[in-house]
Amino acid sequence: MSIFGQEASDAIAWKLNTRPRKSLGFECPAELFTPDASDFRQHHAALFALQP
Repeated sequence: MSIFGQEASDAIAWKLNTRPRKSLGFECPAELFTPDASDFRQHHAALFALQP
């Protein structure tokens, strides 16, 4: 993994953990396995909200 820096590795992990999965009922792993999923949803919505 020395090819990628920590920032690139974190970005890849974020993309994988926020991708909805059919096997999880179209929820993303981070929503299901984060202790407080409501905080994750708020953070995700704020981060990816459409800007006017």
